Amino acid sequence: MAKKKRCPKHEEHVDETWLIPYADLLTLLLALFIVLFATSQTDKQKLMEMSKVFSIIFTSQKGVMGDASIQPSNQKHSTDNNEKTSDQGEASRQLIPPTQGEMANMQKKLNQYITMQNLPGYMVTSMTDEGLMITIKDIALFPSGSSELLPEAQKIAYDLSIMFEKSQEKVQIAGHTDDKPSEGSTYSSNWELSSARAISFMKEILKNPSLNPERFSAVSYGQYQPIVPNITDADRERNRRVEILIRKPAQ
Repeated sequence: MAKKKRCPKHEEHVDETWLIPYADLLTLLLALFIVLFATSQTDKQKLMEMSKVFSIIFTSQKGVMGDASIQPSNQKHSTDNNEKTSDQGEASRQLIPPTQGEMANMQKKLNQYITMQNLPGYMVTSMTDEGLMITIKDIALFPSGSSELLPEAQKIAYDLSIMFEKSQEKVQIAGHTDDKPSEGSTYSSNWELSSARAISFMKEILKNPSLNPERFSAVSYGQYQPIVPNITDADRERNRRVEILIRKPAQ
């Protein structure tokens, strides 16, 4: 009987399919290193965009490299919004002049002073576009038709001078009258009377040696800037006044 011929054994081929994803991985890593080397100074936004691109690429090769994490877009927007809100808050704080708070604090102290000295009917404060305004009726400061300060007015001037020590803003003192000539006055016109009153009150304030006279000025408006029309005696009484303007610093 003839012997059966045995077929030679075929050699098993080594599975080399893993080389393809491995080469892809090396290519991607090489590209990453080249990009990082080329961009020596990359800002945060570009880095995030680059991370998303490579994350998408790595995710597509999930079978070889596993899952890649991608930052959710809503988280990025939330972070950006928080940063913008923080920046806007910082900018708004920088836009507020520090002296604005000081003036508000001074007005608060002045209002407390007016209440303690029983002067609500004679003295009032207001915040204007030009600065802090202190309005004092003439009957609290001067006799009729005179620029000589009453004893009570000298105390008011002294108390105000103490408050002015704590600021460096310019101070303007203005005299105002009504439309009638003052009877028995030594001044020939309301211009002169209002001017003399403004200067007299300013000089009393400047008796405080701690104040710099360069900060202060006196002006006269006479009857030409009334608060209300000079119709009744009550209206004229309102218009006869001394105004002290603490000016806002130049912006």
